[in-house]
Amino acid sequence: MAEGRSWRVSTTRIAGSGELQGYVVWRVVHQVAQVADFLWSDDARGRALLERMVWSARRQGCTSVSVEFSGAPSVVKTLRDAGFHAREGHPVYDVDGD
Repeated sequence: MAEGRSWRVSTTRIAGSGELQGYVVWRVVHQVAQVADFLWSDDARGRALLERMVWSARRQGCTSVSVEFSGAPSVVKTLRDAGFHAREGHPVYDVDGD
């Protein structure tokens, strides 16, 4: 699998029914797992999904995971609960839409 060319999708489903409850789309570029998109049904599933995705990325030799996000504070909390943190030296701007 060529680095950076193959996207991966990590998912979480309900046991029994197989109903999709969340996903993370990501790829590896220079030992960095780059997250392109994610969605989950609730914060607990999101945290578990992110933790499994990070574990998978580490097994594939990744030294870090990169996520760019601007949105709901509950998602920021889920990211932090899963071990993510803001990168130092990269400003984040909050622009009021009014």
